[in-house]
Amino acid sequence: MRPLDIAIAGAGPGGLATALYLHRAGHRVRMYERFTEAQPVGSGLILQPTGLAVLHDLGLHGKIAELGQPLDRLVGHDARTGRVVLDVRYAALRNGGRGLGVRRAALFDVLHDAVRTEGIPIETGFAVSGRDAGWLLSGGRREGPFDLIVDALGAGSPLRAEAQVPGDGRALGFGALWATTPWVDGFGPRALMQRYRRAKVMIGVLPIGRRQPGGEALAAFFWSLRIAEYEAVRAAGFEALAERIRTYWPALPDGALVADYAGIRPKLHGPTEPMPDFRIDGPEVHGVPELVNLLGIESPGLTSSLAIAEMVRDKLAG
Repeated sequence: MRPLDIAIAGAGPGGLATALYLHRAGHRVRMYERFTEAQPVGSGLILQPTGLAVLHDLGLHGKIAELGQPLDRLVGHDARTGRVVLDVRYAALRNGGRGLGVRRAALFDVLHDAVRTEGIPIETGFAVSGRDAGWLLSGGRREGPFDLIVDALGAGSPLRAEAQVPGDGRALGFGALWATTPWVDGFGPRALMQRYRRAKVMIGVLPIGRRQPGGEALAAFFWSLRIAEYEAVRAAGFEALAERIRTYWPALPDGALVADYAGIRPKLHGPTEPMPDFRIDGPEVHGVPELVNLLGIESPGLTSSLAIAEMVRDKLAG
């Protein structure tokens, strides 16, 4: 296959990893990001064995391992009775794989540094508004022409309108409050720990490693919350929130709850669509030449980036 000129819209983990694979396959890749400086969004996540295999394939496993926290299990309890309702242990895997709790910023930095090291250009301050054939548009600006445009902007991408069946994204009723905090003894240092109250409440603490090798241990705290309740929770203040959390998790150690930066982030999908994972739509779906839409790819983007790159290659070859 001849080298192609490829634009990747979106410099999140999925876009960065895909850029590395396509660049290493010999293509001319240029990335476009709406922020004036490419940056991560969110607190922490678990890299499962498949995602770690992708990082190993990219030659980046050692760097992320220095910043993450190995995990042995995922455990959840009923908040009212204390009954164990989830207990998943990585020891059950035949290949001996484990999860790795990491900061989203750490994952982003490792991938972003690799993209920069390999000389892949990232055009920042370019808010994609659409495309015109092989040209990528941002308001009155045009970049191109490209043989292929890869959409890694997520479910809210303006390129979604190019799809034959674009869908109509809307916010779900639930989001999640999250924050990154210093680690506090009293939780399982090698486990994701959660508390549930039927299908209405989910609270969790995830060890996510450190900001630099050998640095202070950190945790990601998250709490499911109806989006309609967010403003009321915010107005009531931190002490009221902490008291409410302790009703579901009374054994929280002293000092586990402290005021810090937090955010709420809903998942998007169309009003008649099932709960989405992600979609990869090529010309055979939307009928638009030279366009591959990657829709709804968030943290699964790294885990699936090798398969995504192979599928993009096959669509180009086909």
